[in-house]
Parts: sequence; C-alpha cells; structure tokens
Amino acid sequence: MLLEVGCLQMTPSQTNGWMYPPTGCVHLVRELANVVIHILWQLKLLVIATNWARPLATSRENEDIGSTIEASVAFNLSCGTLTPNAEGQEIENKTQTHVELTDIIITIGMASILYIMNSLPSFDDLPPVKGMPQGCAWGIFDKDDKKDLLGTLNLLTPEVVKDAVGENTLPNTISWPIGSIKIPGFFRKSLCHNVIKLEDPASRSHYGFDDEVEFNTQASSQWDSFAHFMHLPTGLAYNGAKPTIDAFQTPKSAQNLPTLDHWHQRGCVTGRGVLIDFKSYAQNHGISYDQFSGFRIGTTELEAVAAWQGLTFRAGDILLIRFGVTETLGQMTGAEQGVAMSSGKMCGLEGSKEMARWLWDRHFSAVASDNMAVEAMPPIIDGVEQPTHELVLHQWCLSLLGIPLGELWDLKALAHACRASGQYSFLLTSSPLNFPGAVASPPNALAIL
Repeated sequence: MLLEVGCLQMTPSQTNGWMYPPTGCVHLVRELANVVIHILWQLKLLVIATNWARPLATSRENEDIGSTIEASVAFNLSCGTLTPNAEGQEIENKTQTHVELTDIIITIGMASILYIMNSLPSFDDLPPVKGMPQGCAWGIFDKDDKKDLLGTLNLLTPEVVKDAVGENTLPNTISWPIGSIKIPGFFRKSLCHNVIKLEDPASRSHYGFDDEVEFNTQASSQWDSFAHFMHLPTGLAYNGAKPTIDAFQTPKSAQNLPTLDHWHQRGCVTGRGVLIDFKSYAQNHGISYDQFSGFRIGTTELEAVAAWQGLTFRAGDILLIRFGVTETLGQMTGAEQGVAMSSGKMCGLEGSKEMARWLWDRHFSAVASDNMAVEAMPPIIDGVEQPTHELVLHQWCLSLLGIPLGELWDLKALAHACRASGQYSFLLTSSPLNFPGAVASPPNALAIL
C-alpha cells in the first residue's frame, strides 16, 4: 500500500519513544491509510524509531526539499509501537493485532530537520499556561515531574550534535575579549585585572604570578541565563521560576533557578551554528544603516539573507546574526564607547511577538548576535518607544519560551571565513563559566568550519 505523508514531523518525547504530532500535515492516498493514521492520532501512539529514524533524516542543505525515503514498517495498533521490518516480511506476534504497511513513501517537507523530525507545538499551538500570554513554553520540556531549566537547549540531542560535528577542522573564536569595552553602558563595572606577584616568604625570592579578575558578565560577549530577565507583568522567569537575591544566595533555592551552571550538566552547548551575515548582505544590496540608531530587521529580512547565502535552517540550529556592532565599538576610544553604549539606541532584530513566533517555529536552540541585546533598542511597542527595561524579545525568549540569548559576540572573522568557503553553517561549541547561580557568563565560544 502506498502512503504519502507530507510535512510529517517526529521527535523524541520527554518520556519514552517517539510521537506522532497531532498537527502533522497528512495526505492520504488510500482509504485504509486514512483509517490507520486516524487511529494513530486518536490514540496518540508512540513510535519506536531507533533503527529507521536516522535513514529518514537524509535531507541536507544542498538537496531538494521534499526528498523521499522508502521504509518497510509494521504498525502495532494495540501497544502503539512501530517496528522496522528490514526484510519486508510480516512481523509475527501472536498476542497483538498488526496492520502491515509496506513501501511507505514519506515526503519530508522540512529540509531544516535532520536526525529529528521535530514535533514541538508551533508558537500558536503552545498549550495555555494560566495567567501567562499565549506563546508560553513552560512545561514543554519538563520530565519526570521535574521542572526544566534548559529550554530550547534540549533540542541539541546527540543526533543533532553528531551531525554538526562532520569534518569541520578550522576553529574561529567568536568571543570578544573581556575588557574590549572600556566604559560599559548602564553603569556596569568594567574589567579589573589584578596581577599578584608570588614570593617565598623566607627568601623573598620571586617564583611566579597569580591574577584576580573582576568584571560585569554583561560587559562583553555573554550568554544571558533565563534568570537574567523576567516577564514584567508577572515577575516570573522561565518555567515559573522566582529569582530573588535571597534565592541566589541560598544553595537549595539556587539549584532550582534556570541559571547557566545547569548547562554543564548536559555538556554545555555543542551544535550546528548558522550565521546570518546581515552586514555583508546590506553592503551587497545597497542598504545603509546606523548601528546606533535603533535600526531593526524583521523575519522577512532574515529569510532573505538566508536565501542569499544559500542557507537552510534545521531544528536545533544555533542562530548567529551579524550587524557589525562589536567591530565598530572595537575601533572607538573608551569615551566614545561609553557614549555609544549609553545612548539606548542600537540596531538589532525587531522586538515583537512575530519575531518570537518565527524563532520558536524554526526551533532554534539558541540565538546570539554581535549587538548589545540581540533585539533593537529602544523597544517599540504599538509604534511608541519604550524604556530599555521593556525589551520585548528578552521577555519572550528568556522568560516565556526558554530560548537562550547571546550578545556582543565577535562575528567578523567568522563572517569572512563563511564568505570565503561559501558555507554558513559550522560546528559551534560554548562553555560558559561554571559557578552556582550564574546569571550571565562569557560564552567561551568557538565556530569550527
């Protein structure tokens, strides 16, 4: 029997096995197929795809969207499992009722999906959370009655990471040096580096050095934890967390806050990075913009740059956007930096619900840029400029959706390497500082092409 399934997505469930999404786009060629799929959806049966999930995920950036894959499988309707039938023969089971479907042609309609056919709810289909706006992802990644602290980093599964590794060998550091901004904005502390001379107390002979470093974690390249910015109407952070100074200083309470130290329990960040080089795109297309004027780009521009670069997104991608801000700041004096950083105006992504929806629906695991806030400043709501603390994407991404944000990254060398190779995807690794209650941290990030 021939069955064509368009836009079919599958993902590891948070309990066990794989799940058919209720929102899959399904075209039934045969009436029996219609009955089978209807039953599967109604019962929300699990799919065990250990042996055949990887062959399905053959889509690559340069291959046609909608590539087809054939598989011979058997549906077990009573227990809700699907098992591979490599020989094309009926699988014997005397206690279960089987419907065997052979020569299944599954049309993969999303080239962004590799080893995981992601079935996270779309932004508009996220289940409602009492007291929160539509589009809140609290509880989506919870497991075993334990509140999730990692958000969309859960998309960086072993399969996604293995594919990202590939044969990339040339590293590019994308962390701006700490202390690059001499006078940080918003009254943040600049770098203080104290070098200590080590001497033997008895002989007074000198034998080495120690050093001490003090700085604000927001003053250069950084990851923001989900505890950095809260949902203003409720005062709650991601997944309903309630960060307070006392909570950060109480070990038991701090363990339940969505801070960066929890990233180390999953091996930090390793995955497929993708670069949207808006600066080069703008130069190529005659688009001029002032980096310190509040210039902003929307989803249409992001899609246009990706198409210009020949870049296809995949589930779990770590999205980087280059505006050229750190490059410009690096050419300024300390005084000039202070004026620029404190102006309250900077180019970036459009801060809107539509942008949040786009980021979630493309299932990025994290987003980072070379500007100060990822989103443009000042925030504009209903056409009216708002104070900085009203940042829109910070509330959506950090507080409601659990999408990590990285800021002030150094993307110039990476952009040049991508342009030279014609490849805008790469292996990205990042290991933030590992200390309890980390609200933010230098990313210590590498892009390996």
